[in-house]
Amino acid sequence: MTSLATVGQVIAGAGTIGLALVHQWVGGPEIAEPIAAAPLAPEVCAVAAVVWQAVTALLLLDGVAILSGLWWPSRAVLALATAQNAAFAALFLVRDLTVFGDILTLPQWIGFAIVIAAAVPALRRPMPRASD
Repeated sequence: MTSLATVGQVIAGAGTIGLALVHQWVGGPEIAEPIAAAPLAPEVCAVAAVVWQAVTALLLLDGVAILSGLWWPSRAVLALATAQNAAFAALFLVRDLTVFGDILTLPQWIGFAIVIAAAVPALRRPMPRASD
């Protein structure tokens, strides 16, 4: 029988990859393309594009790292990827509250919160020590 921790880890990893795909293909046209078309210095647009792609890459790598723990368990890797998701959630939530005064103008934090919640059972599961 599959454990809750394993199911949670699969959801967290696949969810993080899903967030990367949404970031790229939904957020790209909505956010990245208008920035690229804005009357800004070319260097500003180039840096914004690099940062956008870096976030996509980071999310993809985090998802793969979380899923790789199904074969090569590592609490440190799982905790780091989950912490990065928590940082993204916090950034969106704080920006939402401070700029818009609510929590649903930038609902991206909800996706990250779901991924974090899914990862918790896996983080609590006993894992082999590095020397094992």
